[in-house]
Amino acid sequence: MKNNKILIVSGLIDFQVKGNQTIKQTVKYFAQNNSVIMISFIPKTYKNLDVNFESKNNNLIVKRQPLLFSLFFKIILVLKNTYKTKNVSNADSFRVGFSDKVDYFDNTSRISMFIYHISLYAYFLSEFPRVFVSAIINRPNFIYGYENYGALLGSIVGRILKIPVVKRFQGTPIFVEKGKIRNPEKL
Repeated sequence: MKNNKILIVSGLIDFQVKGNQTIKQTVKYFAQNNSVIMISFIPKTYKNLDVNFESKNNNLIVKRQPLLFSLFFKIILVLKNTYKTKNVSNADSFRVGFSDKVDYFDNTSRISMFIYHISLYAYFLSEFPRVFVSAIINRPNFIYGYENYGALLGSIVGRILKIPVVKRFQGTPIFVEKGKIRNPEKL
């Protein structure tokens, strides 16, 4: 028996053969007793998708990005990886102490940051209608926004439709300053 309907907005994260396995475990747990609908921006043609995982979970429906957006996805992926970081010759510059304040984007080029912002807005404009309509049609008990892209979009749709939202981030920067923990990211 299915207890809840859960809408997962996975952003740029999906079920991969190699790579991030956390999303698999989260969905596997949710799908045991719940109806799960996952909206993914990753195209069906992505080589690293674990299609066997989807077929093993009866309570799971995955709505992938239309093939029309596949070319856009590939272009952003290539650009992001091409301009990812500045050239750094000394790996010791990355070693920091526990209480040191770290700028995670210090080694990121301006071009890469520009590409990141453009891709975030493009993602939002293309995915907002799909997530919004899916939330209206499926009436989930809650929205589970995953990582930066999914959490931001899930939060906005949840607020508009008054649906509770769970936002999940891996690697969210947390700083320790004067004995207090601080998270500078806000949605």
